[in-house]
Amino acid sequence: MAGKSRSLSTDPSPFPNIEHVAESLADKGFVVIDNFLGEEQIQALHEAIAFHREEDNFRKAGIGNAHLFQVDKEVRGDYIKWISRGEARPATLFFMDRMEELMQSLSRSLFL
Repeated sequence: MAGKSRSLSTDPSPFPNIEHVAESLADKGFVVIDNFLGEEQIQALHEAIAFHREEDNFRKAGIGNAHLFQVDKEVRGDYIKWISRGEARPATLFFMDRMEELMQSLSRSLFL
């Protein structure tokens, strides 16, 4: 059905190999899903990351919270940016929607 957007709640199987996804997560702690994003979405995410890098929106990652927060290069050497839907770029929103679809599919697979 061209032109129709897919609803998260009405698509019963956006991930046909969901059992493999669940097993890999349980066994290895990670999974690789081929073609999870298309080339256009990957390029758009890359551009969103470049935008945030140029705007200096990434912060040094640390450990602990509140008054116990500290930056320790021996533990973490990465940079992070918290994402919220209200300020997310379109490519980031698409990625968040795909992740939500994956979580819903896993929930249906594991609990039903």
